[in-house]
Amino acid sequence: EFSDGQPPRRWWLVVEDGEEDLCAKDPGHEIDLFIHTDVLTLTLYFDCRTTLSEARASERIKFKGSASLIRTINQWFGRPAAKRLITPT
Repeated sequence: EFSDGQPPRRWWLVVEDGEEDLCAKDPGHEIDLFIHTDVLTLTLYFDCRTTLSEARASERIKFKGSASLIRTINQWFGRPAAKRLITPT
C-alpha cells in the first residue's frame, strides 16, 4: 500500500516459482506480507539509493505478516536498477 495516494493505493505483488507479477487488482490470493510505504521510498530502494533496512529504521517502510518473508525479503524482493549497474574496472 502506498501511503501518499488519496486514497492510499494498493498493489499486489505475486511471487511464484521465482516469477514476479505486479497486479493493480486483487488477484484473490491470501496475503502473506503487507508492505506499507510511499512511492518515493520504493523508488529510492529500486534506484539503489536506500536499503530496506534504512527505510525500515526510519519508519518509511513497514512490514506486517510472515516473519519468514520479512526476514528473507532481500532475497526475493528484487532490485532491477541494481542489475543494470556497471562496476567500474
